[in-house]
Amino acid sequence: MPAYRIYLLDRHERVFRMLEHQAADDADALGAALALGGSRAAVEVWEGARLVARVGAEFSLEPAA
Repeated sequence: MPAYRIYLLDRHERVFRMLEHQAADDADALGAALALGGSRAAVEVWEGARLVARVGAEFSLEPAA
């Protein structure tokens, strides 16, 4: 089973929580990430060096208001 890392990011694009997660595939890992905070924070799912998905908040290099 692949190992994934799930990162929850604040509005300043800083990681405030990281979890390691075993999942059968990308869809299962993404489902776990959404359950953790996809509606209140940006969530990124990584498998090794590969970004699987980013959900929950749009990425911007502009400073947060």
